[in-house]
Amino acid sequence: AAGRSAAVGGRDGPAWRSWDAVLAITQHTRHAAEAEAGAAAALERMEARRDEAHAEVAAGRAVEGYRLLVELSEEAAGTPPERQLAKEVRALENDKEHREAIQAFKREREAAALLAEIQALFASGDERRAAAKLRSLLRRYDGTDAARRARELWPDQARRG
Repeated sequence: AAGRSAAVGGRDGPAWRSWDAVLAITQHTRHAAEAEAGAAAALERMEARRDEAHAEVAAGRAVEGYRLLVELSEEAAGTPPERQLAKEVRALENDKEHREAIQAFKREREAAALLAEIQALFASGDERRAAAKLRSLLRRYDGTDAARRARELWPDQARRG
């Protein structure tokens, strides 16, 4: 059931892991046949998503292709294509042609994650830690969309930092 629900939700990595767990328990039942088919389908969908990411890179949209590959790589933990996806992500990060754009994307992503953490801290009432992280965000990620949003959300805090 977990494999079916993960596959329906478009989460192919968890689907494959669920089907693989079923295959580890049983080999010659109707459940095993369904698990074999489900695992193969999940691998095919992951391969299609990988091809889609490569097509984005080939079309000149390296950052979008990189984003798709990173998402797929994170989801594919514990699956057969995991190692190959990690190699492809590293190769794209080190590609001289796309390195600068990918680094800018990663910086924006890190800043957005820090902004989300700051928002959660302010919402929970931990203003001291939130203010410290806000200063860090404004100092380390100045010029990002997340820093601009933080200045809009907390103008008093931003002026103090």
